[in-house]
Amino acid sequence: MRRILLITHPEAQHHVDGVVGGWFDSALTGRGEAQARNIADRVVATVGEDQVDVITSDLQRARAAAVIIGGRLGVDV
Repeated sequence: MRRILLITHPEAQHHVDGVVGGWFDSALTGRGEAQARNIADRVVATVGEDQVDVITSDLQRARAAAVIIGGRLGVDV
């Protein structure tokens, strides 16, 4: 059986600016990057030694979070 972990991106600039996200392409904030590192730690604790694939949308905030998480897991996005 394969597990799927669905992770939404952490804080992005559109949150801080009060702009509705949707397809508005904004970057992670510094806080969002720190949140992504914390998420990565939780994912590592959850999956252990299991092989993982990290898949993301092409929005910069989602991709930035995925790269941080994938880096912690030692896999390419």
